Amino acid sequence: MAAKRILFTILLISITLSLLNCKNNDSKTVNIDDLLKEENYEGENVGSSLDVFVSTFLKSHPNIDNNDITSENARKDFARDFDEKLKSSFLNDMPFSCLRVGRDIITKKISASFSVGATSKDSSYTINVFLDAPVDEENSVKLKQYTDYKIKGIITRPKDDIDEKYDLGPTHVSFNKENLYDSRVLRYCTKINVHRLKLDLKEFTEIPQSK
Repeated sequence: MAAKRILFTILLISITLSLLNCKNNDSKTVNIDDLLKEENYEGENVGSSLDVFVSTFLKSHPNIDNNDITSENARKDFARDFDEKLKSSFLNDMPFSCLRVGRDIITKKISASFSVGATSKDSSYTINVFLDAPVDEENSVKLKQYTDYKIKGIITRPKDDIDEKYDLGPTHVSFNKENLYDSRVLRYCTKINVHRLKLDLKEFTEIPQSK
């Protein structure tokens, strides 16, 4: 009898965990406490060149979410303006996070992946920019994954022949809108991701972690 009771308890726990996992996987919302972390959340890189660029762009495109056409047009405008802004090295003063350092299994060349981002103070938008940088053997051993750096280098976006050939638009830029719930109000967050940028890395300096 005791053994059966134990087996029943294990089965009940397994079913409960499975239901919870299904609920989490099906949910399309983000808990505002997880995003804001705390009530007085101050955003990320607020006032930075990236924050100013994105907030100015969104204010000049208030109808992004009207329909698929307005969203597609805004995405094209964003990609064009962002590529133009890259020429001024407007991201170089921001902290870059090193995500990975590894060797290509085919070419055997070493590269490092970085990201840089910003989130508005009210969490109405968040942006993440992803870059890949070829690095030599000497610098590859100096870079630490999951560490922030100040960098000096040239950031470009290589042309995508497939995008141009089939008129796919700027597939390296994505816009998504997510619901953010708290106990009082439903908020919306525009999530922007920019992929496939190339960084010609000249120098990098580790940013000490605040204690």
